[in-house]
Amino acid sequence: MNLRGAQGIVWLHGKVSDALLEAGCERALAHASPRWRTVKTIPDKGLESEPIAEPPQTLTDTYVNGGRFGRNLQPLLIH
Repeated sequence: MNLRGAQGIVWLHGKVSDALLEAGCERALAHASPRWRTVKTIPDKGLESEPIAEPPQTLTDTYVNGGRFGRNLQPLLIH
């Protein structure tokens, strides 16, 4: 976030309630988008009351165990 974005959030503090601003900031951070426009849009569209989707807790076997179509690189890299 830059100075202008922070100033926009301070300005937004005067326009919406503390609870709406806090919920908007929390939701924006949950979506990895800490931009002023995102924080402003969330209360405008009423998205602050929507539940935030939880990220998956563990990786599936596809990513942990080399994948279904994974190839053993050892024979390829040894010359």
